[in-house]
Amino acid sequence: MFIRSLLLAGWLTAVGLAGPSVKECRTVYLHPMPESLHEFVGVELLKWGAMKAVTAEDKADCVAMSGRQATKTEVRTSGTSVLPADASVQAESAREELPATSTAFLGTRKSAALTLVHRETGEVMWAEAVADGWFSGGAKVLAKKLVAQLKKDFGSAVKTGPQPGRR
Repeated sequence: MFIRSLLLAGWLTAVGLAGPSVKECRTVYLHPMPESLHEFVGVELLKWGAMKAVTAEDKADCVAMSGRQATKTEVRTSGTSVLPADASVQAESAREELPATSTAFLGTRKSAALTLVHRETGEVMWAEAVADGWFSGGAKVLAKKLVAQLKKDFGSAVKTGPQPGRR
């Protein structure tokens, strides 16, 4: 009986009936991203049609994010002659530009990463990083490249977990 169970589990994994798939992400909430990358990704998802971008995170199957979202800091004072004891300050900062590499001869090359995380389980369903060409593109080109790879992986996805790196 034990051997039969092991064989069945192996067969289910082999035919793709076990584990999560990027295909579970039918609706996606796009967190704000540097240089409005989220807006360009949303346009590309709309053109594709297999995934729908939604404006409320609680309505999404998955959440899309790119890199470090924001840093929040809160400072409280114990009281001084200038600040009362109950004073506090909150600050939030986020990266506003995509990471860039530049050289004196070839110009600037930008890059972006996109990660789809299942909203309920927190499991990473898909992730990819791309770079634009020298002297070209920016956020729009990067969004097209990211969604093109997502389409490719979505079409070939079986329920065996996140897609392995492609290089």
